[in-house]
Amino acid sequence: MKLRRFLPAEYRFRWINFLSAVCAVAVTTAVLSLFRNFLSSQVVALLYLLPVMLAATRWGLLPALAASLLSFFAFNFFFLFPTFTFAVGNTDELLALMIFLIVAVIISQAVTSANMHAIQAEAREREATTLYALSRALGEQAGLDETLATVTRMITEAFSIAGCEVLVGTENVMLQSRASFLAAFPLPADPLPAEKHAPGGKQMGIRGEAARLGPIRNLDIPLAARQAAVGVLRLYLREDDASPDATSMRLLTTFAAQAGLYLERSKLAREASRAQLLEESDRLKSALLSSVSHDLRTPLAAIKASATVLLQEDAALDAVTRTDLLSAINEETDRLNRLVGDLLDQSRIEAGALRLTLDWCDMDELIRAVVRRLASLLAVFLVRLQLPADLPLILADYVQVDRVISNLLENAIRFAPPGTAIDIAARAGAGELTVAVTNQGPAIPARLHPYLFDKFYRISEDRSPNMGTGLGLSICKGIVDAHGGRIWVESPVTGDSGTRFAFTLPLPDASGREKDLDDEKNQDTHRG
Repeated sequence: MKLRRFLPAEYRFRWINFLSAVCAVAVTTAVLSLFRNFLSSQVVALLYLLPVMLAATRWGLLPALAASLLSFFAFNFFFLFPTFTFAVGNTDELLALMIFLIVAVIISQAVTSANMHAIQAEAREREATTLYALSRALGEQAGLDETLATVTRMITEAFSIAGCEVLVGTENVMLQSRASFLAAFPLPADPLPAEKHAPGGKQMGIRGEAARLGPIRNLDIPLAARQAAVGVLRLYLREDDASPDATSMRLLTTFAAQAGLYLERSKLAREASRAQLLEESDRLKSALLSSVSHDLRTPLAAIKASATVLLQEDAALDAVTRTDLLSAINEETDRLNRLVGDLLDQSRIEAGALRLTLDWCDMDELIRAVVRRLASLLAVFLVRLQLPADLPLILADYVQVDRVISNLLENAIRFAPPGTAIDIAARAGAGELTVAVTNQGPAIPARLHPYLFDKFYRISEDRSPNMGTGLGLSICKGIVDAHGGRIWVESPVTGDSGTRFAFTLPLPDASGREKDLDDEKNQDTHRG
């Protein structure tokens, strides 16, 4: 199978074309001979232009000129007096015969030229369409390997060759196969070993696979980028395939340049992403060190001081003092444990390792349980619950949702003045259940709202123990996002004070819920 040409060679010297032109003139002569008594010489001359136009349209310029000469002689021999001789009876008929020949030649050239322009336009259209299809494959939002695999397949099919392979340079100046395609059969999914691109070097990649189709040879086109070539576009041709013509080479070179720029952009994008990750990692590291240096040192210092005093044999400690020191160790240990737990939870959320144990939960019962557990901290506040009696069940992780509400309540306790009200409300609607915790503390400026759910972010630089670690709201956001909900802040709430943190959890489809409840009932029945 030869390499497809974008400009087909329609006008080569072929005997079949000349034979077809002769047959067309012969058929025309035979038909006109049947009606010679009814046709004038002018009409016959016009009808003889038909095989000339047919030859020019179908078989090219040379067969059309041959048809013109044959029509010229046939017209003279069979239809001009004296017939069956090439002699011309008068000057008018000789002039008509010469005009016929001139018109036939002009028509041949004009029709052939028009056909050539049409074929050239069609070739340019096919070239533009092919280049557009290849360029579009590069512009699709797909992975690098998937895009290159599509490109190799399209090139192989567009140019009817044995196969195509994209080899990309690596850091050690080696060319590694990133994508390949064979016309006859698919290649293994795993990339084949890299090959060194050097004269006389061992040819690997898909060459061994393509050799099953017969003797092959390869044609390398550099994948040029702005700075230097980033790889090679390798075409595998069979021995009987012609080399690409000028038009095909221009198209392949243009596309190879686009592919090179695409590879360069992909590399720069990966480097930019890596730099961004490193920058984020450095920022997180700095924040973590800052948090550790302040939040871990304080409880450790308190524990160390209390333990040191208790270990002193000569220290005269009464029972009250000893109890106070032990209580301090216990409280600071709990604080240290919470801090380490928050760090571990945040790392799991960022790594996508947070696993939810979904079950049917009663939000009314969950909220009341959190309030009872934090009763000692809420004793100095007026807690108001706004929980409708018809709250639907939700499908969620009870422990994680409990933690979200606990963090939001502890946040309200931390910033609300004693004696003020803390409102906890829940409502269902629009396919989701909304829970809001509102306090009457100072308002949070709107410019700070986008940063409240960031890791280690604190509104105040106060490092006292009751200010937290700056991870609570970030953990809440990670848990809510994992459930498919959303969380936000509203401040101020009334006048110039008050802050409300609210989050949503999706409500399951009613039919799905009934089905699950029926399944649970059936399971209980079977167990009974």
